[in-house]
Amino acid sequence: MARYRGKSPEDLRWNRIRRRLTRELDIQIADWREEALNTLLTGAWEKYVDALNTGKKLEIESEYRDWVNEALRNEVVLEVVSGAPVE
Repeated sequence: MARYRGKSPEDLRWNRIRRRLTRELDIQIADWREEALNTLLTGAWEKYVDALNTGKKLEIESEYRDWVNEALRNEVVLEVVSGAPVE
């Protein structure tokens, strides 16, 4: 049976730091994702409406997959607490 190991004040302090850093990273990723989706989905919707008006039936095109891949490669820059980019 697993037993609980009491944590030292240093362990508890580190857990608080780690948790806050993780949440800050998650928030920054969510903010970037919202902006990226706004750009991507707005453009896709406009193309979709145009296609409907001309009678075309659209499927997802590779250009959108390529856009997502390139955005992830080039646009996502993680910053550590100090503000220095992670390389």
